[in-house]
Amino acid sequence: MLAGTRILRIARANGAATAWSLSWDHANLGGIFADDVYAYAAMPGCAAITRIDKETAKREEMTISGVAFPTTAGVTALAKSDSRLLCASPTEVFAIDGWGGEPTKLISGIRGLFGFVASPLDAFWLSMPPEATLPSMGSIPILGGDPLYVIPAEGEIEAGFTPRLVYSSVVNHVLYGSSRGVRGLDATTKRLDALAECCPVAADLAADDTFVYGAVSGFRARPEEPQGPGTRASWLVRIPLAELHTQTFAVEPSGPPAPPDCPDISPLVPVASGEFTLGPGGSSKQVATDVTLPDAYEIDMTEVSVRAYGKCVEAGACPVPSLTSCNYGFPGADCQPMNCVTQAEAAQYCTWAGRALPTAEELEFAARGTDGRTFPWGNDAPTDDLVCWSGTKHRTQTCEIGSRPLGASPVGALDLSGNVREWTAGSACTAYPGGSCSGYDCASSQCKSSLAAVFGGGFVDDTPLEVESPFQISENPSSRITEVGFRCVRRLAR
Repeated sequence: MLAGTRILRIARANGAATAWSLSWDHANLGGIFADDVYAYAAMPGCAAITRIDKETAKREEMTISGVAFPTTAGVTALAKSDSRLLCASPTEVFAIDGWGGEPTKLISGIRGLFGFVASPLDAFWLSMPPEATLPSMGSIPILGGDPLYVIPAEGEIEAGFTPRLVYSSVVNHVLYGSSRGVRGLDATTKRLDALAECCPVAADLAADDTFVYGAVSGFRARPEEPQGPGTRASWLVRIPLAELHTQTFAVEPSGPPAPPDCPDISPLVPVASGEFTLGPGGSSKQVATDVTLPDAYEIDMTEVSVRAYGKCVEAGACPVPSLTSCNYGFPGADCQPMNCVTQAEAAQYCTWAGRALPTAEELEFAARGTDGRTFPWGNDAPTDDLVCWSGTKHRTQTCEIGSRPLGASPVGALDLSGNVREWTAGSACTAYPGGSCSGYDCASSQCKSSLAAVFGGGFVDDTPLEVESPFQISENPSSRITEVGFRCVRRLAR
């Protein structure tokens, strides 16, 4: 078991405990895995991995460059397939050829990982994006390729459950607990086609060559009152693998799960306090500046939609946009980002929603995290499934909000690059402690500007530079522009 800065090994025969020390605090959200020779522990986010020889206690360590402690919800997990070691963070899955080999990123953009396992050919995970009501299961070939997704049926995984995935080579199925018992996904066909009914298996799961074992929590009849209402209890069940019945279910593998219908107001995702390097991006006047955000805050998961802005208009708190050539009022555009509003109108909406227009620092930190990544999703070059831009095909219109889930930022925010550029609060030129002055449009004699900073690339941008996380331009704050929209933040009281 993983306990902060130690791995504890408990002998099955007599319960004697052995403790192996670690160089890093792998914390409760770190991952642990053991094979016949080694015990492995991963720091949260897969930033570092320790390997300990179980016989000699020799310790070896490796790091994955460019990876930092995660600031989004989810666990870190380890698995192994032949000689490939796999590490899954809350947002990414890495494959490592042999100990100390160069890591390969299999996928990024996962949001809310809570289950992970490997078969000989594929890696499988369960995740719960912050806005979702159902978890999604995904798989990707260990040697690289395209992912597949399966959405378990309504009620299969009850609220509050965090099922563990296990792989059984005996039946070649990935197993997890469900509200009806143990569910199985065929590791070859990627179809949910097996079920062992018994009881609601709440969370943990294990399997050997004969049985699958599950933890159950619920109401159980008292022996003295077998027909009574029962009492709340927890117990263990074991089910022979031979009783895992295969049958045809309607659930088939598919592409990435579709984003939800845009809500009346964007859900918020948390952003922890921290330090990062702001910029440079977009201008020789914007210099790299070390910035500390001392307080945690929450940020809109998506850009403000036409539907959300319309609620403010209905309440009489926001003006009806004067331009008719933009998204507002266009048939079928409810889930498009709100554009063609001024900086003041964007701030007016955020105030009505009980939020505020974010600063450039708050937007960039939510996009980059503490690891200084180039793009919200990491350092991989932009593609059309990561960002709504014109780099792969020319666009004349915005995309629906949240339609690029694989391009999520470290905190789980969507479209922090691409789709519409976003208004920030204040000026395009900022003074920082120590006398430094940075911004896209700073006056030569003093640190101020009559323009406002606009963050991120948009759907019209067609070069990777323009969709990098630090990229900013400046606009007249009274401008109404097709390419500019906004999102809000909620600052938390200390």
